[in-house]
Amino acid sequence: MAEADNNDKFDLTAMVLMRSRVLKLSVQSHINLLRLFIYIFELKNLTHTAEALHLSQSAISHALGRLRQALGDELFYREKGELHPTLYAKRLYPTVKQSFENLEQIFQTNHLLSDGKLGELAQQSFATLTIAMHDEIELIVFNKLVSQIHQVLPNCQITSSRLNRSALAHELKVGQLDFAIDVARVVDSEIVHQPLLRDEFVLVLYAPNFAAELVNEPTITQAQYFASQHITVSSRRLGLSIEDSLLSKAGWQRQSKIRCQHYATAFQLLKQDKLLLTLPRQLATTFLPPAQGWQILDLPIELTHIELHGYWHQQQQVDPLYGWLRQQIFSAFY
Repeated sequence: MAEADNNDKFDLTAMVLMRSRVLKLSVQSHINLLRLFIYIFELKNLTHTAEALHLSQSAISHALGRLRQALGDELFYREKGELHPTLYAKRLYPTVKQSFENLEQIFQTNHLLSDGKLGELAQQSFATLTIAMHDEIELIVFNKLVSQIHQVLPNCQITSSRLNRSALAHELKVGQLDFAIDVARVVDSEIVHQPLLRDEFVLVLYAPNFAAELVNEPTITQAQYFASQHITVSSRRLGLSIEDSLLSKAGWQRQSKIRCQHYATAFQLLKQDKLLLTLPRQLATTFLPPAQGWQILDLPIELTHIELHGYWHQQQQVDPLYGWLRQQIFSAFY
């Protein structure tokens, strides 16, 4: 029975398009017939329908005749001064109503796009945004990102989601993610990316723990850097951190005594032990504890800058709304 009911669900648009091969109706005629059907169904009167559509009653009667011929059903019958839908018309109405509303939305969207009103359309389209990134990257970019987006989309709900590199292409493709931020790297061919932010690495230490090293020099030497113990901050359990990967490419290796997930934890550990922390300058200046004894120093080695990229799926590349969104995101960092 359920299968029969499903088969009885009609898409009026498709049916009229099929029948129009014989009737040779235009696309606009299809839309007008959809509108006519809805008005007659809801007003139950041809005169009231004619007034609502600003047409003559004879034009309405003629159009109803074409619709009846196209669908092969009487659609409406008169009883006690009103037009009542046939059983067939009652089954059609929900689908017709939804189809017409969908068409109106399409034309409204095209109108806004043609008028260059992308910001207005974005207010309707981006009620929520999900952006993937690692914890340590979130500390660098998320505050600025939220501030920028809320300037143009004040009611948008923004979610930062943990980045899963193996699932990134799929999650962007199906819309689970709108955007992603990660270090520059080789990605799937379906993914498009562009530089978002570039920052240099610096060295942070708690000066009282390095009194002997700093007594004659204002900074840490290269020899002292590699002889010291370091803290590594990474949300991943295994693998090289960003800075260790860059050091390795340059032919260097440091001694990592502690590996933790958050910079807040790393700063606590720095004060307790004689340790060094290498991190992007923006992180250091943002999260350095407001107390004496802390120092931000230039690295005693030449290390490649960290470069963060914005990532999105190739199917979003030609979407003007996503293009507008990317423009807002990138403008926060340039």
